[in-house]
Amino acid sequence: MGSRTGAAIPTPPGTALRTERISHADALLRRHPRLLARLFTDAEWHYCTTRRLGGQHVAARLAAKRAAMALLGRCRFAELEIVRDERGAPQMQVGGQPGRVHVSLSHDGDLAVALVARADTGAERG
Repeated sequence: MGSRTGAAIPTPPGTALRTERISHADALLRRHPRLLARLFTDAEWHYCTTRRLGGQHVAARLAAKRAAMALLGRCRFAELEIVRDERGAPQMQVGGQPGRVHVSLSHDGDLAVALVARADTGAERG
């Protein structure tokens, strides 16, 4: 896949998929922590930097935020927040409000991936 970070992958309408290299996120954590911290809420930053493998959490959240920005249009990184529900599953809040999008995060090897999909406001999820 080369050394490209933040890769966009074609997806069906209403979805966006982005990848981030974990090694790139690790390097950002070491070299530019203050710059990186501005892209996250305080709670996200605390979550990522207190985990043993912080780079994979940073990479997954960067991928999710970039995917959401592609899907929703103009918004700032700090307006998008990944929180965890009572089961520990990731949820995305946009401007402090939940429910506009669904998010799935994963990582393997040196790659983190995030899939973001518009929430279906016309039907209840089961």
